[in-house]
Amino acid sequence: MFRQLVRSSVLVVTSEGGGTGFVADEANRLVVTNNHVVRGEPRVAVVFPMYDRVGDLVTDSRQYLKAAREVAARGEVLARDPARDLALIRVERLGDRSVAVRLAAQPAPTGASVYSVGGSGADDNLLWRLSKGTVRGRAHRKVETDGGTFECIILETDAPVNKGDSGGPVMNDRGELVAVTSHFLISERQVSGSIDVEEVRKFIRQHRPGR
Repeated sequence: MFRQLVRSSVLVVTSEGGGTGFVADEANRLVVTNNHVVRGEPRVAVVFPMYDRVGDLVTDSRQYLKAAREVAARGEVLARDPARDLALIRVERLGDRSVAVRLAAQPAPTGASVYSVGGSGADDNLLWRLSKGTVRGRAHRKVETDGGTFECIILETDAPVNKGDSGGPVMNDRGELVAVTSHFLISERQVSGSIDVEEVRKFIRQHRPGR
C-alpha cells in the first residue's frame, strides 16, 4: 500500500509553499492537487519521489534540495475548481517510477480504512509520511477553511492532516483512490475532510485535454 501511494504521489512546490498531488493520467502527464495548493499561480514545480542505489525510498528532504534538477519538473496549471478544491496540472515529464492512480468505482463506506502520504514532514526531513484513518461518513457539504470555502462531496475521516499534506491521494485497502486530502477543521478534533472520488472523477473528465 505504501509503495503504491508513493509511486503515484508528487510534491507540488509554489512560490508561497506547496503541498502534495498525484499522477492522474500518464499518457497526458496530468497531476491533480488542491486548488488551494496552487492558488493563482500559472506554473508550479512538481517533485517526484527519489530512490537510492538499492531502490529504497529517500525521505530526507535535504537530498531532494541537492538533486532538485533531477527530481523536479515544470508544471502548467490547466484548470481550477475552487468549489471542489481541485486543480489540474500538466507536467513536462513524469518520474521514472511514476504510475497513475486507479479511481475506485465505488465511494469508501463508513468504517473503511484509508491511507495517504504527503509532504508535511519536509521540515523534519521525513517526506512521504504515511497516515492511516477510518472513514467517519460522506456527504455533500459546504465548509469554510483556511484554504477557502468548498461545496462538494466530502469524505470525512479521522486521519491526521497537516500543512503540506493537502492534495495527496487517499486510497482504500485495494490501492484505489477514494478521495483527495483537503483540509482539517480546528473546531472539530480528529476530523479531516477530503474531496470524494466522485468529485475527482467529474473534474478530470471535464478538464482532461482532448476530451
